[in-house]
Amino acid sequence: MSANTPTSRDDLSPEAVFFQAFHGMGRLGPGSESSTLRAVEMVGRRDEPLRILDVGCGNGVQTLLLTEAWPRATVTAVDNYQPFLETLMQEATRRGCADRLTTVCSSMDALDFPDGSFDLIWSEGAIYNIGFERGIREWKRLLAPGGALACSEACWLVDAASPDVAAFWHAEYPQIAPVAVQLKQIEAAGYRRHDHFILPAADWHAYYDPLQTNITRMRAEYPAHSPARDVLDTLQHEINLFRAHETEYSYAFYAMWV
Repeated sequence: MSANTPTSRDDLSPEAVFFQAFHGMGRLGPGSESSTLRAVEMVGRRDEPLRILDVGCGNGVQTLLLTEAWPRATVTAVDNYQPFLETLMQEATRRGCADRLTTVCSSMDALDFPDGSFDLIWSEGAIYNIGFERGIREWKRLLAPGGALACSEACWLVDAASPDVAAFWHAEYPQIAPVAVQLKQIEAAGYRRHDHFILPAADWHAYYDPLQTNITRMRAEYPAHSPARDVLDTLQHEINLFRAHETEYSYAFYAMWV
């Protein structure tokens, strides 16, 4: 991750502190190479020259896996943070796949592509930014006949979450729902079939463990009761919550076809 942060630590905004906390990390959300590849297998069509759109690509760890999984595909990677896209393109150039990759700096709620432009839309840990139900409905128009949308989305694993867990998700993402509800949302959006699996807890630990290392280091660099420490405390609370309640929620990785 390439963080575009001020040179003076005293001038760091809360947003800059947030990005600094993720500096040097591979994945910027729960997931793993094995889960990405499992979702790839759900989609199939590995030998076809697919037109792929990766929405909310971040630093592009999964984007590069897509170029490997579909060696004849072209990939358009979209994110609203230009430094992520620059990092992605640098790595794609190093790997020799930059000629099949296009980056677009844009918000995911303003995807300015013609209808039917893509055979596959991909989004790992990002669709929550506009909401799962809205995303699968609005992005559907971008798919060509027979195309697929694959995305990971936060979901409940229990019927009744612990009070502190419920309070956290109500504040952060009240659209979180059980898998059964999300499957109904997929069907109501008009997709003809779907498949899914639940990300293992290991995918969350692989994300939170390096984030914890960064937070621990940064806490010694900023004074207590500062805006920077407030950002770090918020991230720490999220980590602590999952470690105490990892059986109550996760991500489901969905594939759905038009």
